[in-house]
Amino acid sequence: MQLTATLILTALCSLVGSVPASVKIDRLVNSMGSGTLSRKDVARARQLKSGRARNDSVPIEDRTFSFFIPIQLGCPPATCKPLAVWARDAAHGTLKDNVILDTGSSNTWVGAQTSHPYIPTRCSKLTGNAVEVSYGSGFFAGTEYNDTLALANALTVQAQSIGAAQFARGFGEADGILGLGPEDLTEGTLTGPNAPSTMPTVSQNLGLTTFSIFMAPINSTAGDKGTLNFGPDTCPDSTQCIEAPHFTPVTTRSPASHFWGIDLVISYGDETILASSTNGKPNSGVVDSGTTLVILATDAFNLYMAATGATLDPNVGLLKLPTANFAGMKDLCFATGASRFCLTPDAQVWPTSLNTLIGGDTSSIYLITANSEELSGTGLDYILGQMFHERFLVTYDLSQNAVGLAKTPFTASTTNCGSLCA
Repeated sequence: MQLTATLILTALCSLVGSVPASVKIDRLVNSMGSGTLSRKDVARARQLKSGRARNDSVPIEDRTFSFFIPIQLGCPPATCKPLAVWARDAAHGTLKDNVILDTGSSNTWVGAQTSHPYIPTRCSKLTGNAVEVSYGSGFFAGTEYNDTLALANALTVQAQSIGAAQFARGFGEADGILGLGPEDLTEGTLTGPNAPSTMPTVSQNLGLTTFSIFMAPINSTAGDKGTLNFGPDTCPDSTQCIEAPHFTPVTTRSPASHFWGIDLVISYGDETILASSTNGKPNSGVVDSGTTLVILATDAFNLYMAATGATLDPNVGLLKLPTANFAGMKDLCFATGASRFCLTPDAQVWPTSLNTLIGGDTSSIYLITANSEELSGTGLDYILGQMFHERFLVTYDLSQNAVGLAKTPFTASTTNCGSLCA
């Protein structure tokens, strides 16, 4: 959801044929103020705990606190929008809605900005249902339409459920959300005399059961580009991954099982900070593009904090590492079976060039981990957010009910810490 870097898909106006589409990504950054980032991520973690065969690519943009993606609504959006809609979009500086790409929720909606509301076109069908979703750090309520949604060339959905927000809070500059979580997360979000209990997501309506997210770290040689890939080719090319993804099944442990949740063992260097189970129950977590940081259960977080020698900066809300300690940092690893996916010391550092955006100072090192404020064993013991996505290609497979992880050319990049760690 929101709170972290942001994926932007550039939607094209030509919507013919089945030609694979690919769109490049740029990164924009926003200031959130002291302590806001970690508070939003922890609020989202609490909400997650309480809730529940083509190849196509779309570009995404990392706006530091969310992954943004442009979508277009209409029939088709390139030719059928009324003049009033074109005037509105031109004033807004875009002919699309820039929405948060969120694998932790499943509703798609727009209208978060009062200056850029949803305006029906001739192919918009009012269903008579009301829709509302809470995201922990945000909330929206409105009415449901079925409409044509376009992501990119050859990526068009007919009669997609779209929420038209009448009230929205907590989404920054985003116009709404594109939800790519499991369908069950839509349960209970619609009300009306004929409201279905759930509704298909965009990915399901596209008939594309596998998609992957690639995002390069900020300041990388890739120019901070990212891509949302649809289709069975889970490693599109060597610019996005350097190995085939390793798949692990979605966990059976609730509440992580309602999301893209997997079972992992977490270690820092040679020390296990989160074992495979607590009191005989699996320790499970969620891979979530809508969270910015890496969230750890309190006991794991405390072990990590002690091992690194970092202390909590109450103003920023993140761990602050003494500069002299960086040289002794170890890898933070997430293991599934024999496969390990490790965040290098640099990958564990918040990009120092963005310190002022989180209320920090330019001469300090802050870490990307945050405390979930609950002990392990709850069934939601960690969240791997945007900062994890910037180091690994993440593949979401609906047909196999599994999550795949693969190293990228940027897994070992040394772009975050900069001159402070030289």
